[in-house]
Amino acid sequence: MEQLSRYRYEVSEEETVTISVTPIGVGPRVTASNNGEKLKNTGTQNAPVFEFEVDQVPGNSHFIGIECSFLDSDPSTARFDFVFEGSEGGSFDGIAVRKTAAIKDPIFTFTVT
Repeated sequence: MEQLSRYRYEVSEEETVTISVTPIGVGPRVTASNNGEKLKNTGTQNAPVFEFEVDQVPGNSHFIGIECSFLDSDPSTARFDFVFEGSEGGSFDGIAVRKTAAIKDPIFTFTVT
């Protein structure tokens, strides 16, 4: 897996992508979907992990929607930290959704090469 930008990645056919989530100052109120289909949390309730296998043909993409929920009572420093890892290599961190951010439901694009 290769990172092209914060929201865009290139992946290989049949690669497995793992998305690990660390809630900071917030409850584990996060969900993920792959092309509109909900992804199951394969981690724990407090440390969610979402995985999907690349099953598109080269040139097509997986669109992974992440929805992060914050309560008014959560501190302004609350955030969700993400790590994206590909089974064919590549690990990317430093990706966060913050309570103060305008976008709390980003969509990440994984294009098959």
